[in-house]
Amino acid sequence: LMTAGAAKADPGAEETLIREAARLEAVQESIRCVVTAHSSAALLRLGAALLNAYDIMKRHLVWLDYDDLIYKSYGLLTRPGIAPWVLFKLDGGLDHILIDEAQDTNPEQWAIVAALAEEFFAGESARPETRTIFAVGDVKQSIFSFQRAAPKLFDQFRDSFAAQAGAVQRGWRDLDLSVSFRSTDAVLAAVDAVFARAPAREGVVTADLALKHYAFREGAAGMVEVWPAIGPAPASPRDAWTPPVERVADDNPSRRLAELIAAKIKTWIDQESLPARGRKMRAGDVMILLRRRSGFMEQIVAALKSEGVPVAGVDRMMLTEQLAVMDLMALGRFLLLPEDDLTLATILKSPLIGFDDDQLFPLMIAAGKAYGAG
Repeated sequence: LMTAGAAKADPGAEETLIREAARLEAVQESIRCVVTAHSSAALLRLGAALLNAYDIMKRHLVWLDYDDLIYKSYGLLTRPGIAPWVLFKLDGGLDHILIDEAQDTNPEQWAIVAALAEEFFAGESARPETRTIFAVGDVKQSIFSFQRAAPKLFDQFRDSFAAQAGAVQRGWRDLDLSVSFRSTDAVLAAVDAVFARAPAREGVVTADLALKHYAFREGAAGMVEVWPAIGPAPASPRDAWTPPVERVADDNPSRRLAELIAAKIKTWIDQESLPARGRKMRAGDVMILLRRRSGFMEQIVAALKSEGVPVAGVDRMMLTEQLAVMDLMALGRFLLLPEDDLTLATILKSPLIGFDDDQLFPLMIAAGKAYGAG
């Protein structure tokens, strides 16, 4: 807070400055807390207004959204005085419960499953058949916080169901699906190496377990390359007084990465073979996976085209906006409502019939006269 010369001239000043700095720091933190409190209150008011408007709209339209279905089902199966009767009725026709993507199941959904499965482990019930529960899930694939997903509940309910099955002497199998039908040994070994140590394994792999995957396609070729990160290229400083008469290309790391990827794929197609197929590698053998359809995807497509590599492109087709599909939809509307003359005219002029105006107008005139006579 002070230079050496000032501290020497006034030895007690530095301590005073340190105390003042601490006081100002505390004041600044208090101001931040107040700003955060006001901003949070504003967000809560806005959120409450949005939720209220959304609820009014649903009531007006008599609609239920996905969360409504979950909460109403949860209430129906847990409400005192009503739940036993509902469960009794369901028990008469419920043979199997399948839980897919169980790692992304939220607490209310698990509570619904637990309520439905309660009679499965109660011994005698309304049906003599053995009922079953089948849950499929992988905590490593959880979309954490997606719809309040709680991956830890997967293990809790698995242990709970296993204990209930054992109490009534029912079979229980906990299968470890460690065999991959999609990937190869090299890729799976890389995945296992990543999750072999913290912090990658935290929240994904149980502390006392070792992660190990096996390839169904044993011996199939595979390779993992980790490329260094590409940052902006060092730029030589330009004289501030240089006249702007030259066009200077901006350095774009993502474009350079796209060019490297395209060059790599070009090399594969020219030089590599696929032993499993017994032929040279083709452009159609390559699939580029991206997290999202962003500008980087367009750069990759441009780089591939520049290298002469055939690429499918990024165009999306809206099925209902295609003329052939629109003609078929018009035909369906006419069959549902034959009195719709406009739709009929559309069908007659479509490739399904192929009328031109000279053929269509006499029909319209005849139809008009027939309606007039009627």
